[in-house]
Amino acid sequence: MTRSSAPPYGARPRVTTQEDSEKNARNASFPRSQKDFGESGGAFPELDVVQFPQGMGFSSRLAFDAKEIPASLGMSFKNLSCMAAKRAFGSERTTPEYLGFLKHVERCKRECEGNKDWQDCASSSGGLRDAIPVKRLRNVDPNSVGDKFLCDGDGEPVIIEDGGRDWDLRWGDFDILKENLASFMVTCNDRAPARMTDAKEGLQQRTFSIALEDYLDYCTSRESALDPKRVPFYANGLRVFSEATDQVIERLYDAFPRPYFTSACDHTEMIVKTTLGHFLRDQSPSTTESTVSKSLDKMFISPQGAITRLHYDSGDAHGWLGQVAGRKLFVFYPPSSELPVVEESHSSLDPLNPELHNLGARLDPPYACVLAPGEIVLNPRKWWHYAVSLDERSVTVMRNFYNAGSNVDGLVKVIANSFHKSIGARDRAQDPANGGL
Repeated sequence: MTRSSAPPYGARPRVTTQEDSEKNARNASFPRSQKDFGESGGAFPELDVVQFPQGMGFSSRLAFDAKEIPASLGMSFKNLSCMAAKRAFGSERTTPEYLGFLKHVERCKRECEGNKDWQDCASSSGGLRDAIPVKRLRNVDPNSVGDKFLCDGDGEPVIIEDGGRDWDLRWGDFDILKENLASFMVTCNDRAPARMTDAKEGLQQRTFSIALEDYLDYCTSRESALDPKRVPFYANGLRVFSEATDQVIERLYDAFPRPYFTSACDHTEMIVKTTLGHFLRDQSPSTTESTVSKSLDKMFISPQGAITRLHYDSGDAHGWLGQVAGRKLFVFYPPSSELPVVEESHSSLDPLNPELHNLGARLDPPYACVLAPGEIVLNPRKWWHYAVSLDERSVTVMRNFYNAGSNVDGLVKVIANSFHKSIGARDRAQDPANGGL
C-alpha cells in the first residue's frame, strides 16, 4: 500500500501521549523521510522539534546540506543553529532537579560552617548525610576488577584514585579544547537524559547544536554560575573520540589512554569481533570492532550545576567516568533498589532530597562521592547513578564497556538489533511502494 502525502495543516492528528498514539496510530502523520516535507521543505508545526528546510533534524538525522538553505536567509546552517542556541542560553527557565541541587548547595554551606569548601562535603551533607561513601582504591590489580566489582550481587561502584595517572589533564583547559575542537559541533541540553514523560511537566528537554568554541564561551560567561532562573545547558555524551577529525582523535587517545585497571576486564572489541564473525562469515575482516568500541568513548563538558538525572546505562553496559577538570558529585543506588521509575532505566527520584526517608524502608541507602580531577569511578551494570558538576568548569571522560564474564549478552543483543534495523531499512529502501528500486 502506497503511503499518501501528508494532509494539509490543521488536518493532522496531534499525538502527544501514549494513549493518543495508540488511538491515532493509523491516521497520524509524521515525517519519516525527506520527501514528506515536500519540494519546498515545508514544516510540521504540530511536532515539538526544531525543523530546518529540507532537514529532518531530531529523529532520523538525515544528512543536511548547508547549500539547501534559501539564499534569502543570508547565513549558514552553523550560524543559524548557534544563534538559536545563544538565544536559549539567555532565556529564563529552570527545572525541578536544578532547583533541588541549589537547595542542596545551601544545606552544604550551612553544615560545613566554613570548615571546608561546600563542594568537598557535597556527598555527606543535606539529603546525603547518611549516604555510604564510595570505596577508594589505588594500584588496583587489573586481573581482580572483573570478579571483585563487576559480578552480579557482589559488584559495587569504586573510585580508582590513580585511574587517570596516564592522562594528560591539561585537556581540561578550555583553551586547549578550543585549539583542537573549536569548530566541532556539539549538542547541548537543559535536561539530561531526555525523557518522554517530561512533556507532562511542560518541561521537555531543549536541545541545541553549537560549535564547541561558542559553547565553551557560554560556560565561562554565565553571569551567575548558580543562577536559579537559568538552568545550565549541558554538552553531554560528546562523541569526539569517534566523530572528530582523525588527527584530533589520535591526540585524544594519546591524552586519554584506556585506564590501566580496565586492561583485563574490558572485552568489548573481542566480543564485537566474535559476534560479527557469526553475522559476516563470508566477508573479509574489517575494523568494525574498533569503530564500535570508539563510539562508546565520550566526553562531557559543562558549567557548574549541570545534572545527569538518575538512570542506569542502557544496553546492560558497565561504565567508568573520570574527571579531567572540576569536581563532580556522584550518587549511586544498587540494582535491587525499588525506585520510582518513569521510563525504563530512568527514575524520577531526586537523590539530593532530604525527605527521601518518607519513601519507606524499601529505599536502599545511596552510595555517594565527590570525584576530583585524575580520579575515575567504576560503575557496574544496572547501578542507578546521578551526577552534577560542582565547579564552574567541568570536563569528564567516560566509557561504556562489556565484560565476557558478566554482561556479554547485552552487547550481543545491541549488535543483533542493529543488524535487524539495518536489514529492515535496506528492505524498505528497495520496496517500490516506498519509492525504492
